[in-house]
Amino acid sequence: MITNKSFFRKFSVFFLLLLASSWISACAQNSLDSPEYREDYDRYTKIDAMTDDAERGEKCVLFMKERPKMDNRLLLNIKSLLRISMTRLNDHKEYRKLRLLTEHAIQLNHQDGEAYLFYGRALKGENKMPEALEAFAKAYVIPFYASKEAGKELDRLYKETHKGSLAGKQAIIDNAMKSLSSAKDAPAKNAPAKNAPAKIAPKKK
Repeated sequence: MITNKSFFRKFSVFFLLLLASSWISACAQNSLDSPEYREDYDRYTKIDAMTDDAERGEKCVLFMKERPKMDNRLLLNIKSLLRISMTRLNDHKEYRKLRLLTEHAIQLNHQDGEAYLFYGRALKGENKMPEALEAFAKAYVIPFYASKEAGKELDRLYKETHKGSLAGKQAIIDNAMKSLSSAKDAPAKNAPAKNAPAKIAPKKK
């Protein structure tokens, strides 16, 4: 049997949940309707439509630099476009363009493990092995989704350049950690996303 007190308590909880849900929805809608979101969304769609991988990647980095507080859904998708650009440049062996792009991404965020990973691949492609080892080591010590893969690439390249031995590899890792630690004084902007890109809500016309 439901008492009046029990019914009132359940109704109050339901009402508060409904009120909170309505407030959250209203805030989200206001965000989507804001001039800033519409402007950022338009800019995102233009970048998404670009076909030149290097140019698209550079536009992504510039976008994140100029709009560090953009809507998180847009930020995740911009990072996804940057990842696609870096991957394609690496697949097509356009190492110089990839190196320049990743250098700019690292300048924006000194703790971007993904950028260091592709930076190492670009340097390796340009036959700059000591620099590539350093980049792979930094990617390895930064916690992100592909840090283990960075460690494997570090091991492979180190063995290739040290007669199959890993002796001395730890020194490179230690130097990478020291270098990254000293760079932490600068604020890390737009840390690499660890989640899958979010779906973008279409702009209201």
